[in-house]
Amino acid sequence: MARLLSVLIAAAVGVSAAPLAQTARAAGPYDGTWAIDLPANGQTGEGGYACPALRIQVQIADNQVTGTLHRTGGGANVETGGSGSSAAPVTGSVSPDGMLSAQWSGYHATGQLDGNAGKLNVQRTCGPETAIATRTAQ
Repeated sequence: MARLLSVLIAAAVGVSAAPLAQTARAAGPYDGTWAIDLPANGQTGEGGYACPALRIQVQIADNQVTGTLHRTGGGANVETGGSGSSAAPVTGSVSPDGMLSAQWSGYHATGQLDGNAGKLNVQRTCGPETAIATRTAQ
């Protein structure tokens, strides 16, 4: 009788734990910290200045692109993690096949991620540019 009770309890625990195992999410194939490198653009944009080279760091988790950027140095640099009135949120998504779409502070990026790298088309105030995306941490 005690053995039968032990078997029934073990079965009940196994059945109740099964839904928990199914709801646990595995990391997405593109999850991690990514750096987006944009080259300098000599064309004159809004405000009469040329667009500088930028490195923008974002996070991808569960197919969502997030970050917060803060412009420093009169528009010459962008840092992550800024706050205040000049901070801009980065939002976007990545599909299971690696197609990325993101936007921030008047920029719009679309492109393809593949493994730990990708190529993005970015619309900046100075016009369109090709950016390189590199996963820096998982």
